[in-house]
Amino acid sequence: MQSLILLNDPTWVEAARVLATRVLQSNSDDGTRLRQLVRRVLSRSPQNDELSLLRDLLQRQRQRFLLAPANAKMLVSVGEWKLDESIDVIELAAMTVVAHTLLNLDEAMTRR
Repeated sequence: MQSLILLNDPTWVEAARVLATRVLQSNSDDGTRLRQLVRRVLSRSPQNDELSLLRDLLQRQRQRFLLAPANAKMLVSVGEWKLDESIDVIELAAMTVVAHTLLNLDEAMTRR
């Protein structure tokens, strides 16, 4: 049940978008952005293999949203938080998916 809520709840999608927005506003290169996302969500630095996987995910999402810009616009429109119009919609949507993926990790949701 938890996984269905985390993947589908608009609040989690909006939280991922706001997190992605902040990361995109504060950094200029993918490596720094991804490291910051991991640190913010998991409270640790990413390992090299994790960083590589996240870079691949980001690139795949960019390609996906370039082919379907309406889907990107729909994703970044979820929630009530004001959309930062200065950020490219394709870039924001791609980074939102990465942030959403991190927020849904067991490591992010489970306290041990």
